[in-house]
Amino acid sequence: MANGLVPVKQDLTANMYALRAGLSVVSAEVLKGKSLMEQKKEALDKVKAEADDNLHVAKKFAEYWEGGVSDKTKYYLSKCMLILSSILLILSLGLFVYMLFFWLIPKLGGDYGDILYGWLLNHNAMRVVSISMTIASILGIGLSIFLQVWFNSSLKYYKEDYGLALEYNPKYDCIWKKSPCKHDVPSFMVTPKYVHKKYNEAMAALATTENECNAEIAAAESEYEQAIAFALQNHILPAKAMYSSLANVFSYLVDERDWANLDYLIYAIETGRADTIKEALQLLDREKQTDRIVAAIQAASREIVQLLVSGFTALSNQISSGIAMLSQQIQANSYQTAQLSARMSQIANAQTLNNALLEKANESSEQLVTDAHRIVELENMRYNRGY
Repeated sequence: MANGLVPVKQDLTANMYALRAGLSVVSAEVLKGKSLMEQKKEALDKVKAEADDNLHVAKKFAEYWEGGVSDKTKYYLSKCMLILSSILLILSLGLFVYMLFFWLIPKLGGDYGDILYGWLLNHNAMRVVSISMTIASILGIGLSIFLQVWFNSSLKYYKEDYGLALEYNPKYDCIWKKSPCKHDVPSFMVTPKYVHKKYNEAMAALATTENECNAEIAAAESEYEQAIAFALQNHILPAKAMYSSLANVFSYLVDERDWANLDYLIYAIETGRADTIKEALQLLDREKQTDRIVAAIQAASREIVQLLVSGFTALSNQISSGIAMLSQQIQANSYQTAQLSARMSQIANAQTLNNALLEKANESSEQLVTDAHRIVELENMRYNRGY
């Protein structure tokens, strides 16, 4: 028979176990490469997430102090209104005191008091003006006190907003006052000039954070790309070469499309239900026609798993010839690069095949083939990344 395989009944199971061993190696290599890529991808995603969080906080601080720069109008308006209200208060108090004496003098009597009293008594216009000025002085005092309280409060809030120690509050996604509240600087130092200085510091911190985050992301992306290249060269491409070799070696024994049902084919021959691969495939077709295929394949997989797990020592003598033949056939092939040839020598020796067969004993042939079919998906990352 071609490729050194002798498809007589006593060798059928040995060769099919050898095929299962080869698929086990392919599955193991694919999963190793996939795991390595996923680990570095998770590390990259973690670095990106942390960078996004750090940048978000830095931007929040910059936006907060930018708001302080914009609030300088409120600060200067409050300062101006406090000065104007103070002047109004002084003038209103002066007028009120003057009007108070104006009204009290007639009550005191004397020549001047009698004259002023007679004047107010006989001149209605003077009385209206005097009353109006008195009311105006009282209103001026009230308004100036109201303005003093209002703009003092506005100034106090400004100094608290930009003078207290601050921290980022993730719950509300905003910059918040630290608890317990304490001042970074005395309140008299909180001016637009101080706020502008803090804004410049926040923008500088944002730029620094952005540069650091970009550097960390670039390093993580470099590690990820190196991991992809390493996984491809040391796991995925060797697995692909191994799979191609299995297809060549076993092309006359089992069609590649039937590898997923390998456990059932072995089981049918091991239990005497079939003497040849052809008969085993006919049994498989009948199971498909009666809708019992799923249960039949699961039962066969359980039997093969149990056999591999519990009786591997005795079984290894039976299949050693098939594995040895497979190892020779694979290592006899020529490969594109010396690195791939060296790696194939490592994964295609008889000991590695035996170990893989035992390690993957708990997995069905269908699962092994599913893992092998991930080669295309993982290899596409090579072209997506430009390798």
